[in-house]
Formats: sequence, C-alpha cells, structure tokens
Amino acid sequence: MADVVGGALLSAFLQTAVDRLASRQVVDFFRGRKLDEKLLNRLKLKLRSINALVGDAELKQIQSQLVRDWLFEVKDAVYDAEDLLDEIDYEITRCQVEAESEPQAFLHMVPNFFNTTFNSFSIKIDSRMKEVLEKLEDLVNQKDDLGLKETTCSGIGSSKLKHLRSLDLSGTGIERLSDSTCLLYNLQILKLNFCRKLTELPSKLHKLTNLHYLEFVETKVRKTPMHIGRLNNLRVLSSFYVGKISEFGIEQLEGLDLIEEISIRELDNIVNPSDALAANLKNKTHLVKLELEWTKNHIHYDSRKENQMLENLQPSKHLTNLSVCSYAGTNIPTSDNYCPQVEMFSDGSLPSNLKRMNLSNCSKVIASLKGSLAANSSLEILSIWKVDVESFPDEGFLPLSLTSLDINFCSNLKNLNYKGLSHLLSLEKLKIQSCGNLRGLPDEGLSKFISNL
Repeated sequence: MADVVGGALLSAFLQTAVDRLASRQVVDFFRGRKLDEKLLNRLKLKLRSINALVGDAELKQIQSQLVRDWLFEVKDAVYDAEDLLDEIDYEITRCQVEAESEPQAFLHMVPNFFNTTFNSFSIKIDSRMKEVLEKLEDLVNQKDDLGLKETTCSGIGSSKLKHLRSLDLSGTGIERLSDSTCLLYNLQILKLNFCRKLTELPSKLHKLTNLHYLEFVETKVRKTPMHIGRLNNLRVLSSFYVGKISEFGIEQLEGLDLIEEISIRELDNIVNPSDALAANLKNKTHLVKLELEWTKNHIHYDSRKENQMLENLQPSKHLTNLSVCSYAGTNIPTSDNYCPQVEMFSDGSLPSNLKRMNLSNCSKVIASLKGSLAANSSLEILSIWKVDVESFPDEGFLPLSLTSLDINFCSNLKNLNYKGLSHLLSLEKLKIQSCGNLRGLPDEGLSKFISNL
C-alpha cells in the first residue's frame, strides 16, 4: 500500500505551529523588531484553515491520489513553517545571550545593531514568511477542486497527540516512518523494534530534542539520520551506524553525555583513528552498556591504525556490559597483552564494574585476554560467538566470579578443557550451541554447582 499521511498527527503539528506563532515571545519579538505583524496573523489564519481541512483529507486520501499528494504538500509546508519558527527562536535566544553576557556593550551597540543585523534578519524573515504564506494559500485554494470540507477534528484528538510522550510501533509492518512524526516535540520514547520491513528513519529526527529512548532493533535500517548528536537527552540508542561524512560520523556522539546504552556499528568506516576521540566515550559516565561492531569480513587495512582507533574509543570505567563484534585486529597497542577492545584502560585491566561481556567473531584477540579476564572479580556473564578455537577455555582464563558461560557457533571447537572450568565454583549455567565438532563433555565431569546445562 502507498504511504498515507496521518491526519490526526498532522493536525496536531499544525496546531503546535499556530500555538508557537501566537506565543507571547514571538509576538513581542515581532513588535520589538518592527517586523510585519500582519504577515504573522495571516500565517496563523492560513494554518488554521488548512487544519480544518485535514480531517476530511485523511479520510479521502485512500481513494484519491490527488488528496494524498495534497496532504504531503501540507506536511512540507508545515516543515517550512517550523523551520521559520526555529530561526526566530534562535534569533531570540542569541539576542538574549548577548544582552546578558555583555549588557553595557550591547546597549552601546544597539543603534548600529538594529540598522544592520536586525534589518538583515527582518528582510530574511519577511521573505520566508511570504513564501510559506503563498504555499498555504495555494493549498487552501485547492479545497474545492479536491472536494474537501472543513471539519472540527481529525479522528483522534489532535490536541492530545501534540503532548504524546511515548510511541511504540514494535512488531508492525511499517516500511517507512512518516516525517510528520518529527513534529511530536514532546516525544521521549520511540520504539520500532522488530519492524522488519522498516528501511529508514525520518531525516529530521533530530528535531525530537526531548527523545530519551530510540530503539530500532531487528530492522533493515542501516543509516543513522544526520545530526543525531543534537538529541542530547538520549539515554538509549539501539544502533548508531558510523558514516563517512561528518553529518553521519562518529563525532555525532560527542554531545550525547547522558547516554546509558549504545551500539556503535560499522566502525570500519572510521578512516582516521583520531576521529574516534570525538565520540568522547571516556567522559560519558552514565554509559553502562556498550557494543562495538565492525562490518563482518571487513578489509583490515592497517592493524596499527585500527588498534589506535580502539584506544581512542575508551569508555568510562562505569561500564558494566561490553560487546565486541567482528574486530579483525592482530596487534595489541600496549605491552601488557590485553584485549585491544578493553586494554585501553590505563591500569591494563577490564572496567572494575564490568559484569557482562560478549565477544563475537574476534578469534585473534581471545588469547590476549588471558590475565585481564581472570583478574576481573565482577564479571558474571561471558558469551563467545564464532570464535576459532579447538579447545576452550585455557586454564586460568576465566574469572572465579563467572556464573554463566555461553559458547555459540564455534564450529572448530573439539574439546572443553576441564582445567579451565574446574575452578569456577560460582558457575551455574553452561550453554553450548551449534558447535558441531565438539566431542563431548570433559571425562572428569563438570562442576557440581552447575544447575543449568
């Protein structure tokens, strides 16, 4: 089915735009700067006129492609109005900051400032408002040709939608999330998990500045929207796909200081190792769960550079859950033979609070973990996937604190080493899955404390 526009959502966004235009802050700004207040009022009236038609258009778009196209044009016009309001808000904030930071200097600058900056801004805003107004008037004039009638509501209560804080579409068959979702300014939770047909996220997602949780696990999305770094209230970001240009690059993570959980994927797109420093993971003290993932079978262009990049991705020691997937490095950057993904901690150990660790397709670094892994007294859960070993674990490899060990899809694994398991008196769960060449359990048996096998 072709994409349809949610009339109720669009109505809420239109009302939000009207409310912003009618706000005391905007009205005072127009009066204080002697901007054209008549244009402001005309813009409000046209937005209200459009809003009155949206409900009827929502019902008729199913049968009429022309009405559907009209709704998409309305959505674009609302975006233009929102962009205009964003510029006004920015100008208001800029003037307030300058006045507060240097009040005396600002007063002396006022005459010249009004004659240059304000006049230039007034001309720009006047032009933009006329453009938006012309679009809205054209859309209103099409109502008779499209057979649209004015209604007082659009299905769902639009006044409630603009206050929506949580939207969970997980498990649905949506292929694309409407761009109008980006006008739900109060939204804090957006979940799209297991939407297996979903291929992209809205390009203006960065407008949802109140968003705390953004999850899209098990979707076809492979590109993070640009400027995701503006969502500085994010706590959980299920996937961040590293792009090759700055708008999509690792530096977008710099401002996400409140992030608690994040998966950073396609790290092989980082060309210069120093760029990884921009993510500033080391100073993200709220970060407790981190996944680092490279594209499977990516070309390992320079082990020295890749190891340096890993050092630059050093997370905070508050980390409790670490996953490393498809890292293909061969050299250890420091002299202590610690895993490159975690040896970057200055004392040569794993994070002191690390409770869970997952290693996937990282055969070349397993051996380098000996010592650092066993010395960790907080690690409770270890999962390894697709690791090329014939015998596991080596004696002294695993920490005494381990309660759960998962070994998955290790096709070359033949033996479980009794000496590597016998000392694990806290081990309660041992899971072995899809290890086709495993000959059996150790002849000496397993710990009596294991209750789940």
